[in-house]
Amino acid sequence: MRETSAHFVREKHMNSNGKNRDINAEDYIKNGFNGITVDLRETSLFAFGTIEDAVNIPIDNIQDLFNLPHDKKICVFCQKGEISGEILKLLLDVGYDAYQLAGGYRAYLIANMRYMEEKKIEH
Repeated sequence: MRETSAHFVREKHMNSNGKNRDINAEDYIKNGFNGITVDLRETSLFAFGTIEDAVNIPIDNIQDLFNLPHDKKICVFCQKGEISGEILKLLLDVGYDAYQLAGGYRAYLIANMRYMEEKKIEH
């Protein structure tokens, strides 16, 4: 399935039961995520800014992902959502309850700016 938005085109990631494994950035900001959020970007990008409470497991240390607990939900993200989509498939293949932040950190930043603007307008 392909879905078009104003900022990117992406494929929805589904598990074998047809459950959507993409988390929309707006939903993430408004509802949070009850699990472990993993920033797959390089350490220098992580240090410059990331999502609150995210842990950094750069793609070069991919093996460290498999040390995460299997009893927690995992949400992965990269810069634009391309790499995290591939990592999502790997995590699902080994039994994790995994998701990805659709559009990556870029989509998160755009959604967060809009959310903050909406909050300003409300007050």
